[in-house]
Amino acid sequence: MTKTKRARQGGTPNLAPTPHQSTINKESKQMLTRNKKLSKSLHKQSTQLAHPTWKSFGDNSVFGLEMSIAKNPDLHWPSQPLPLFTWLCANRLYDDLYKALDHYCKLFPLRSDGGMPSIWASPPPSGAGNTVGIIFGRDASNQLRVIGTNFMSDPARSVNSPNPSLFQEFDSVSNSSLQQSRLIEIEINARMTVVDFEMAKKIEEQAFEFRVMPVYIMAIDGDNTYLGIGLAKAYPQIRPSDMDREFAGEIL
Repeated sequence: MTKTKRARQGGTPNLAPTPHQSTINKESKQMLTRNKKLSKSLHKQSTQLAHPTWKSFGDNSVFGLEMSIAKNPDLHWPSQPLPLFTWLCANRLYDDLYKALDHYCKLFPLRSDGGMPSIWASPPPSGAGNTVGIIFGRDASNQLRVIGTNFMSDPARSVNSPNPSLFQEFDSVSNSSLQQSRLIEIEINARMTVVDFEMAKKIEEQAFEFRVMPVYIMAIDGDNTYLGIGLAKAYPQIRPSDMDREFAGEIL
């Protein structure tokens, strides 16, 4: 009996061939894979918008500006880069610095006109008292290491001496993030100078006032120590504005 005749007799003609079940399963798997990839892509975009990378701000952060000066000193003359950032650039560690900042101090927006961010900052995860400490250096096997914490206490003058076995001890307490954080804190304290502590005091006061984390970045290279201190904040390329908010006059 033909499809047309079955239709005349009240049947439902099968005008398209029914796909084999294996074909259906294959197409379903392909669609599921595409949906998963799309979901991951959208999640990644959402995360990037919620927490943009430090690198994306260019020189609109204290650390980005110092890296820019170290990379192109002639363009920023007469400004001179801090030795820490000269060392980071010489060792091609600028991307590692941004990666560390992204990991230990994610940025959150302070929105203003039009819902646009006017500043990005990294507040203390516990609400208060968090300090970021990042150390670059080489272990006993000459392997480059980057270790850090975002819950150490503010540095204070210490009678401790620099630890030549820092990374070995860091690895030995890998099951305790608290002990690892304490090791980083002690090492930074031990290597800071009187001038460093004077600068740190000013940064800590600003950090407390604006509820943003202070960041200590240290590089250890043999007998040399390089330190940079700043606040975990950055500025967007586009500045939000609303001229209608400008006002001068009497309100009573």
